[in-house]
Amino acid sequence: MPTNYNGYTVPAPTDIADAPAAFEEFSDSIPFSEYVAVESLSADTTVVDSYNGKMIFATADITLTFGTLTDGFSVAVTADTGVTVDYLGVDKASQQTTAYQIASVVAVNGTNIISIAVASTPAPAVVPQGEILQVVSATSGEATTTSTTFSDTGLTATITPTSATSTILVMVLHPGIGKIGGDTTVWLQLLRGATVLSVFEMSAAINNSTQYNGVGASGINYVDSPATTSAVVYKTQYKSQVPLTGTEVVYVGQSGGVGSIVLMEVAA
Repeated sequence: MPTNYNGYTVPAPTDIADAPAAFEEFSDSIPFSEYVAVESLSADTTVVDSYNGKMIFATADITLTFGTLTDGFSVAVTADTGVTVDYLGVDKASQQTTAYQIASVVAVNGTNIISIAVASTPAPAVVPQGEILQVVSATSGEATTTSTTFSDTGLTATITPTSATSTILVMVLHPGIGKIGGDTTVWLQLLRGATVLSVFEMSAAINNSTQYNGVGASGINYVDSPATTSAVVYKTQYKSQVPLTGTEVVYVGQSGGVGSIVLMEVAA
């Protein structure tokens, strides 16, 4: 059991199994008021010279008003859990302290100077490099075109990075690519917004003739660094290499082929 030593309660060796409780009992036994005079306040108060060198402990929301004090006057102020202290007559307007903060007020040449030590906050958690922070995916169906100008395939996805330093791994797969008529090929490109990241296909369905030609799929894996925490849109576009007319078309997603795009935010 705890023993006394020079007026203090000290944990005994037999209390080792309950060290936290013993330490709490030890710290509570220290007569803090022997070293600093503590004034517990629960109502608005005008601070005068009699508070010099003391600590004010607020047990309820209060306002402390500081008037003309003797040069060198000093007082410390702290608050109980859930309690707020407001100040009047100090050099900084709209000052407040809450629990676990300590304010000090010192009178210097007629000015009551206040400073507040704010309780430290834990450092933000460090995310390991390469960790996957989020995944977004989308799919698309069949689309056809006759144009030699790039247009949207309908495959698009949006991601909002949690950090501007993150990279985005973009994985795209377009199955069911081909042409019907026309001596042409299918082109595909990947974009972030209006910015072309990669023209990743330029010769799909090539056969150097006007005969029908369907191919399996085309795709791309692309690592992007958008350097933003705003929403970012990724999409694909396609076109024919040469102009087509009538029933001639190039296509993606034919015969039930489902296009897919996966966006993975990776911690840098």
